[in-house]
Amino acid sequence: MKLEKVLIRMPQVQELFFPAVAFVHDYMMQLTGQMRAGLQRPGTVTLELWREDQFFFTSLFPRLLLENGDKNRNLSRSEWACVIDLRTPTRALELGATAGKHVTDAWGIMFGASPRVIAELGFMSIWIPKEKEWDILVDAELDEPVVLMEWINQNFPDAKTDFVQLSRVRYSEMFDKLGSTRMYVGRRSASTYLAAMMKIPLVEYYPDDFPRTFLSKPARPDYRVFFGDGRAINLWVGVQELWQTLSDTNYRDGTLTVRPVSTAELVAGK
Repeated sequence: MKLEKVLIRMPQVQELFFPAVAFVHDYMMQLTGQMRAGLQRPGTVTLELWREDQFFFTSLFPRLLLENGDKNRNLSRSEWACVIDLRTPTRALELGATAGKHVTDAWGIMFGASPRVIAELGFMSIWIPKEKEWDILVDAELDEPVVLMEWINQNFPDAKTDFVQLSRVRYSEMFDKLGSTRMYVGRRSASTYLAAMMKIPLVEYYPDDFPRTFLSKPARPDYRVFFGDGRAINLWVGVQELWQTLSDTNYRDGTLTVRPVSTAELVAGK
């Protein structure tokens, strides 16, 4: 196929936006390689976004034409040489559930790419401050956020902590808030995916609404995930392990001492 005009319709589901960024990065690399090899003719690639605040990430899409989503857009063959529709996850979910694939892998199989699970932030990473305002931010939309916060404050009295509700903020505010913390504890969402992209230490609760491989994050020393059961007692284990890891690696100047606490002590309120 000679490349003339390509349209990529980004997901309308907020949580799938960042996996789609990873797909677009690799897809564009594939096209660029084909053009350099003379297999494709240079043309225009249009990226259709469905939220105005997604333009905050414009720098992640160099050489792409960004436009607001249009449900009534003309999709005729005379207008576009190729249309890649990522708006809904239905087909990708069918493939992912059957073959145990991540959503980025499913899109890669469907449209011809080999994307990573997590996209690179590029120069946007320099916007992440090294000096942090918070030690631990807890997602207020967890099943038991108050209980978890009580345990954190009881065992880490010197830690600066706060609740956040990032599902209701603009992407720029989400980015700034995550960049201000040493650790984020959250329900699987766009915010936990962005935290992984930003390399923020993360404890994630992964509900059972999607297959476990579909929106999973790569294994890292500063990442803990708990599937299906979002009770505070489970997430606390992840917080304690992760904080110990960060302390052991001098992530936080080694001044915060972590005392191992047993489940029995937590239940007894000690």
